[in-house]
Amino acid sequence: MSGEAPFTTAEDNRLALTFLNAGRMAWDVLQGIVFRTAGSRHARDGGSAASVLSCAGSGATPSACARNTSR
Repeated sequence: MSGEAPFTTAEDNRLALTFLNAGRMAWDVLQGIVFRTAGSRHARDGGSAASVLSCAGSGATPSACARNTSR
């Protein structure tokens, strides 16, 4: 370290909540754009957009999502 004090628990919690909130906001924007532009045919259960979005929302890695959606 360069002489700076480590994060306190309160700072660490604040950063974690900021990260989670940013992720949720990004997810909401992405979901809104994809469903608005893809159309209802792709959003039905088992549709390509639905499976991609459900995998992305699960927190899985991109490579795991690609393996699971390319059946």
